[in-house]
Amino acid sequence: MTIASLSVTKSLLGITDTSKDTLLTAIISAVDDWIELACNRTFAQANYVYQENGTNDHKVKLLNKPINGICWAGYGSTGVITVNYSGTEPGTISVANKTLIVATGLTRTEVSLESSSIATIGDVATAVNALTYWTATASTLYTSYPALCLLDYVYDYRLSTSGQMDLVAAVNPVDLQRVQDGVYRAFMTIHGNMTLLIVYNGGYSTYPDGLIYAASKIAADSYSALLRDSAMLEEELGDYAYKLRDNHMSTAIQTNWALLLPYANLSA
Repeated sequence: MTIASLSVTKSLLGITDTSKDTLLTAIISAVDDWIELACNRTFAQANYVYQENGTNDHKVKLLNKPINGICWAGYGSTGVITVNYSGTEPGTISVANKTLIVATGLTRTEVSLESSSIATIGDVATAVNALTYWTATASTLYTSYPALCLLDYVYDYRLSTSGQMDLVAAVNPVDLQRVQDGVYRAFMTIHGNMTLLIVYNGGYSTYPDGLIYAASKIAADSYSALLRDSAMLEEELGDYAYKLRDNHMSTAIQTNWALLLPYANLSA
């Protein structure tokens, strides 16, 4: 679901027919990437993972407002799954961006930690056991913990004799008090190398009218800029998004920044 609306964009441009729909749709698709980059966030509702090593503070700032709920909050780095690799080629197993990634030689397998069959730590171990040359045993203490509490790490197996490694997770619960949307107070200070991980649901299930208008206005301005550049009109359609990104993103965003500001994250 794109943020900008084709109908709103056409209305702003005074276009009443469908002759420009293909080009406008390509521009609208590019605009989504532009504004999410400029606003330092993703707008669609989803489960997100916040991971930080040592905040040295009680306060935590979560991106992708509105925050609809905290699914899991934990700290530490406790081994929860013991993994063994028996292949003769180099093998790597890692967790990154809510995904379990296993590479054996030139074969790469990815398993989403948000898939319906991968809900818990025990499910992750089952998924690893289904792969050739890999075996895994989940800790009985943590087998029912959510799969998304696994920390982002890479574990390297260069040789079949390299032994075993534990996948680690943040499993010590943290109490969070909502201070304002996106800002939470933890009842402890996360020091030094202590890893804090929060899984939360954020973003919009239905985009606000103001955000839709802002994105549509940027799309309309980009289309107008494209019309003024005769050299760009000679390019193939597939090049438009690239050209617009290079030449007009900054101007279109800056011109409409006041419209986007209420939805932006100004701090990382």
